[in-house]
Formats: sequence, C-alpha cells, structure tokens
Amino acid sequence: MGWLIFIGIIWFIGAIIDSQNREQKKHDKTQDGRAPRPLINQTLTERPLPPTKPTYKPEEKLPDVVTISKPSISVRDEATKIDRIRPPSARPAVVTPPLPIKVTTVKGKRTYESTLVSTLRSYDIHSLWHMTHVNNVLSISQRGIVSHLRATPMNRVDISDPDVQKRRSGKDPIFNREIHAYTPTYITIQNPMLYRLKSSSHSLCLLEISLESLDYHDVLFTDGNAASRDTKFYSHPEDLKNLPWDVLKAEFWSDFADGKRKRCAEVLVYPSIGARHITKIHCNSFDTVNVLEQSGVRNVLYSPQLFFG
Repeated sequence: MGWLIFIGIIWFIGAIIDSQNREQKKHDKTQDGRAPRPLINQTLTERPLPPTKPTYKPEEKLPDVVTISKPSISVRDEATKIDRIRPPSARPAVVTPPLPIKVTTVKGKRTYESTLVSTLRSYDIHSLWHMTHVNNVLSISQRGIVSHLRATPMNRVDISDPDVQKRRSGKDPIFNREIHAYTPTYITIQNPMLYRLKSSSHSLCLLEISLESLDYHDVLFTDGNAASRDTKFYSHPEDLKNLPWDVLKAEFWSDFADGKRKRCAEVLVYPSIGARHITKIHCNSFDTVNVLEQSGVRNVLYSPQLFFG
C-alpha cells in the first residue's frame, strides 16, 4: 500500500507543475503581442527635461549682453528701443466742412444754391455763355453742349481758331484733365472771340446757360483765356475774387493791360452741360431765328445788341 500512496503523491505534484507551465506559456504569448512597457526610472532618465531659467544670486548683476546667436542682442539696448516705441498720437481727423448752401425765396418758392452759384450772383453774374454755329443748335438742343473732344466725332461745325485749340491741348493744374475734355463757357460773351467772328455773326448763336448747371459737375474757372500760359486756374468759390472783374465788366477791354486775355475768362464744366440748362438762344438774324424755330428749337430770340456789327 505504501508504494501506491507514494505514486499518487508523485502524480499529484507533476499535475500541479504541468498546470503551472501551461499558464506561464499563455502569459508569455499574451505579452509577446504587446510593446514592452519601459520602467519608470528608465523613462525619467531618457525623457529630456525642460530648460530651466538661469538663476542669479541677489548680489549678482544681470549680464549686459545675452548671446543668442550671431549677431548678439543687447538687453539694455532692446529695452531702450522698447521705451522709445510709443503709440501714435491721436490726431483729430481733418474734416473739410461742406460748402454752405444759400436758400432764397422767389414768389413763395424756395431755391437752394451752391456757394459757387451764389458767389457768382454776388458779382452780378446770372448766366454763362457759349457761342456756336447755327448748324449745331438743333443737336445741342437735344444732346446738350459737349467738350471739344466729344464734339469732334459728332461732326459739329467748329468755329474755334485752330491755333488756339493747339494751345489748349494741355492739362489743367487742378484735376489734371485735358482742357479739351471740358465744356467751355464765357463769363462775358462780348469778348475778343466774338469780335473776331463779327463778319459771320449772322450764322452764330449765343447760348445763355443757367448757373445751376454748375451744381452737377466738376468746375474750373480761369482769369483769362485757358489757352494762354499766363492764365491761372481755380476751383474754389473764394477764388472768384482773383478774376479780373474790372476788365469783365468794362465796356471794352482795350483800355486794360492784358485786357484781351482777361476778357476771355472762362468757366470750364466737366464733361458737358445738359440741354435743360440752356435758357435762351440768341441770334443776330431773323432768318436764323426762323430756321431754328422751324426745326423745333425753342426759346430762340433775336438779340442784335449782344453781337458786334
């Protein structure tokens, strides 16, 4: 019996050892499919530590220069630069006040005028003038008065002096536009231009233009013929005082120095003047009046007193 008990004990111990071996093999297979976990001490050793700020003892001075890379940067110099940087001073915006509007009442109707118009009226100027050939009037009554540049393709009859037009080929000093791009008008219609054309006055028409046309466009005015080098250009209403009013209001211009140029002072309107602003059309011949009226042109007057000869 003793040997049977001994054999049973040996078998039992072998079974236990065999079971432990199987469990160990299962554990090893599981660990083979996973990445090995580093040890804590190893992780702390291999992981780079964040840079630490240099510490200085209270009695030590800060270094004047910290060398980061070439070239070196001076700490004190940079601090001085920062002190010099200041936000820009708050300057008030320059706001140009709007030009005042003059309000007048005529027969119970309120009328609003720009400063330019009201200033011209203060000089007893109530209309502007443009002279043209009678053959152009029908087209003008429909399409308005246009600049020299725009009139050329329309095949309108040109009564201007070719040499004078060449001298007007430059640009104005204010808006930097070609002078030919403006529609020219005169402040005084009895001027050297009209006098030069007195022999053909029966084929001329003088267009009287409302000052309100100036409220819709860029406007320049001159102290003489725009073709002259001596002529000055203006755009602000206050500069109307610089115009030669003594020459413009005189009976004739020959009594004044440079009177021929000054008498042709102009108001230049960009780019055109609408037909609705033409209030009257003056002629020096009844035949001209009849031709225009038969063409359907309105507000045509026989006004020989405005012409020379």
